[in-house]
Amino acid sequence: MFYRILLIAILSAMWYSTSAQRDKPSLPIKISILQQSVDLPSFRFLNYSIKPAATIGTEYRLGRGKNHDWHLSGDVGFYFHRQLRTAVFARAGIGYRRYFGRFNFSARVLAGSALVFATEPVYGFQDGTYTEVKNSGQLVFMPSADISLAYRLKQNELAPELFLSYQIAIDSPFSPAATLPHLFVGGGLLFYPFQ
Repeated sequence: MFYRILLIAILSAMWYSTSAQRDKPSLPIKISILQQSVDLPSFRFLNYSIKPAATIGTEYRLGRGKNHDWHLSGDVGFYFHRQLRTAVFARAGIGYRRYFGRFNFSARVLAGSALVFATEPVYGFQDGTYTEVKNSGQLVFMPSADISLAYRLKQNELAPELFLSYQIAIDSPFSPAATLPHLFVGGGLLFYPFQ
């Protein structure tokens, strides 16, 4: 239900941006292709096998200074970890972006939730023995933070941007008393489809 509400909100905001006044920029679409790993923040992910993740989202600029802006952002995505679990998630948060010519550096803090499914059989203890049980998923809290470096392809506020991203996230609870840290590293494209 949460994912449907978030998706409707994102689509409504995109529709609203196309019907808004011409002098206000529309909402961008941000697409990321990522490598996911279960690890504490580091650069050891370079040695890991491929565990794909992807997100699609948007952002709404709250205010812009000469060389910076604050923005609200939201995204939906998934990750797949063959030996552990797979998940779909939705997140929303606030970010800060600093401009250096065509380059910009941004940081975001997000809160969200994920619906996670085990990729291996799940067993439960019933009637004195372990038996396989249905894997219907588990809803977990997923706070996260990220930093990114982007390059705007033209010297225009609405020009597409290519970016590299480094994200950390936590699934909680992973078990009754533990959390599971994730790293997401990759890149993507931010563009304005309705300009």
